[in-house]
Order: sequence, then C-alpha cells, then structure tokens
Amino acid sequence: MKAFSTINLLIFFSIMLLSVKMPLELIHAVVWVVKHIYVFIEFMLDEIISLTFDTDPRTTEIIVFYLMLGIGAIMAVVIFSYIVDLWRQAKETVPTWCFEQKAQLQNTWQTSPMIKKSKVVCSIALGGSFAVMLTLG
Repeated sequence: MKAFSTINLLIFFSIMLLSVKMPLELIHAVVWVVKHIYVFIEFMLDEIISLTFDTDPRTTEIIVFYLMLGIGAIMAVVIFSYIVDLWRQAKETVPTWCFEQKAQLQNTWQTSPMIKKSKVVCSIALGGSFAVMLTLG
C-alpha cells in the first residue's frame, strides 16, 4: 500500500470537497487550465517551427496541427491503457476488500451486546425518519 503524505491527503480531500460542493466550478477550472496549457503549447510549437524552418504562417499552422494531433493521439492511447490497467486492478482487489469488510462487520455485529445492537437499529430508524421528514416536509 502506498503511503500518502499529509499534503497529498489535504489536496485529495480538497478536490473531493470541491467536486461535491461545486462540481460545475471544478469542471470549469480544470477545462480552463487544460485549454490554456494547450494554447501555450500550440503557440510555442508555432514559434519554434516558424523560426527554425522559416515557414509561412499557413504551413506552420498545418505542421503544428498535425504535431498536436499526434501528441493527442499518443496521450489518448497512454490514458486508455492506464484506465484499462486501473480497471483490471480494481476488478481483482475490490471484491476481496468488500468480502473482508463484510466479514469484519459480521464479526463485530455478532460479538456486540444486544443493547448496542438495539441502539444502532434505533438510531438508524430515527435518522431515516428525520431524513424523510426533512425531504418531504
């Protein structure tokens, strides 16, 4: 298991909080950053090619377009293979983790005293009835 530093956990929980509380603003910020990175790379390639090969602007645009298309295709293949690997790993690890959690909960439930079980059941029922009253009422 990979150990996470405090700053990584803080960044992770901040992004999760943003994605829950303000999903449209987070998507807008991500798209804005990606767009500006793309425009910067396109501009730099345009300048490098036009100065290096002394081409006219139309030829430079065509060269930059096909370079960016190739870079995008390579990035898409890399991201797709990464997603496939993550999916394969999740298919192997998530079911075993769920079975372990289920066994742990069953063991905890069976070994807890009856008064604690009744408190849990009553608090779930009470919380559910409050949630229904708040949403319907």
